[in-house]
Amino acid sequence: MSDSVMSADELAARLEAAADTLLTEVANLPSDLIVWKPADEAWSVMEILCHVAEFVPYWTGQTLQIVQQPGEPWGRTHTDTARLEAVQQAGSHSLSEVMTVIRDGVQKSAATLCGLNQRDLSSEAMSRNPRWARQPASFIVEHLLIEHVEKHRSQVQRNVQQFHEREVAA
Repeated sequence: MSDSVMSADELAARLEAAADTLLTEVANLPSDLIVWKPADEAWSVMEILCHVAEFVPYWTGQTLQIVQQPGEPWGRTHTDTARLEAVQQAGSHSLSEVMTVIRDGVQKSAATLCGLNQRDLSSEAMSRNPRWARQPASFIVEHLLIEHVEKHRSQVQRNVQQFHEREVAA
């Protein structure tokens, strides 16, 4: 976490900007690229987007949980059923549908974050994931929302690059 906690409004604006950038990049990608998987164990752009659509409300809820119930553990592992199902169901969604879900989820998340104050963001609780231990609510917002969206934007960019490299090599 950074040394100084950003305000809730600043965090909300960063989340919206990260999601806007991601959605702008995928908006006009060809449909064959959207569903293309660079490797068996890698996610397609659509799978990445479905994951983002699922985790934004999830981590927003976990942020609120720390604020409202600091004695309760927060978080999940990579084997969480809802997380896995979101990716597995990617083939049943259209790009426009998933983009709308992400936009709506980010908008609701940003509105929720704007309702928090510095004390809320400083509330701490233990994570179910031993990797995180005890963290403040701001940790979830900064790392598991904002940086998580940014990380998946980089993953989309990598997929796009690999898709085009594959075309050139063919």
